[in-house]
Amino acid sequence: MSKYRVLGIALMVVLVASLGFLGCGKKSPSQANLNQSPQQENANAGVLTGYFTQMNQNKGQAQGYIGGYAGMAVRKAGLDGGPPPPWQGPDDRGWYWFKDIDEKDPTDSLTFWLYMVPDGFAYPDSFVRELDFKVTSQKHPLRSAQVHLSMDQGDLNHISGWWQFTEDQTWVRWAWTNSSVNPDDHSGIYDLTTSGNLRLAAHFEIVVDGSGTGFATWQGYRFVQYTFYPWPGQNGYQGYYTLASENWRVKHNF
Repeated sequence: MSKYRVLGIALMVVLVASLGFLGCGKKSPSQANLNQSPQQENANAGVLTGYFTQMNQNKGQAQGYIGGYAGMAVRKAGLDGGPPPPWQGPDDRGWYWFKDIDEKDPTDSLTFWLYMVPDGFAYPDSFVRELDFKVTSQKHPLRSAQVHLSMDQGDLNHISGWWQFTEDQTWVRWAWTNSSVNPDDHSGIYDLTTSGNLRLAAHFEIVVDGSGTGFATWQGYRFVQYTFYPWPGQNGYQGYYTLASENWRVKHNF
């Protein structure tokens, strides 16, 4: 059970930590990005790099914990029937679940959800093409975090999916395509979309060695551009970004 709890807790921690940033999107439509100060742009750009890093970590955890890289095959480890402990189900929608106490808030109960296509618990020798792992909170019923993975049996070297956290009607989602499952291949295309009250978007393109470029927009206005160094970075930094409010002249390391 511990491996699922680790992933679930990691997702929920990111979700809670994001709430301050989500509030930044609650502006009137008349407030344009051109009016943002360099300090505001710098803070928002830094938060995005943190989300990108955490998304990659959670994506890797999901791939490694639930089925691994070899086709995401899920097996029952010799059990004769039903899901392996601690999972229960499935429910009438096909989801498996188990509940546990939130270590950071013992007054809250977290529910961990798992959905597979096809059902890897019912058909342990099948190739699981799609998988969803979600965490919900009893204390905060409008809060959730979820990872979705999909893989083509004809191409076991790449995986697509998305990573999303939600608070009421506000959500942030990173989606990726052509992401290599080889830990030494960092290539992938990543797109950020958000709920309408945030009006934030981003696009990153990373190549095999981990280097790449990206940008983010707010209300359609590009306010930051990113450059990534080859993995594992240079002098302790993953890369740098420049800001529109500074005429793209100042490099901010991250």
